[in-house]
Amino acid sequence: MCAAPPVASVGAIREMSNLSHDALVVVYEAADHFMSWAVKQQLEEAGVPVVEHVDRSPYAYDWAFPGSVLFGRYSRLLTPESRVAQARSIIADFLAAYERGDLELPGKGAGESPQDGDGAGQEK
Repeated sequence: MCAAPPVASVGAIREMSNLSHDALVVVYEAADHFMSWAVKQQLEEAGVPVVEHVDRSPYAYDWAFPGSVLFGRYSRLLTPESRVAQARSIIADFLAAYERGDLELPGKGAGESPQDGDGAGQEK
């Protein structure tokens, strides 16, 4: 099976072209699609250019082996060598918060539950 091509945002590609002298370095190996996406989002939000090299599709074997669980690496996230220390620090902080359960939903303040907020969907 062929691996999918690397995926990068337009902004990351533009910055990568400005840093073309920098080698790309693997900063994170994700076991699944969710963690790959979540860590990539953290890097992009911090302004770190990132390229995702996907090793396998999240749906690669669903049709052949319903209910199966795939093991091994899903993808690798790469950043320019000059940004590796920053990227690894961001990743370490994010994973620590994830493990502690300290992540907040986007747009929610501290102590605000998902039901709080703009009142959308609530009966009056």
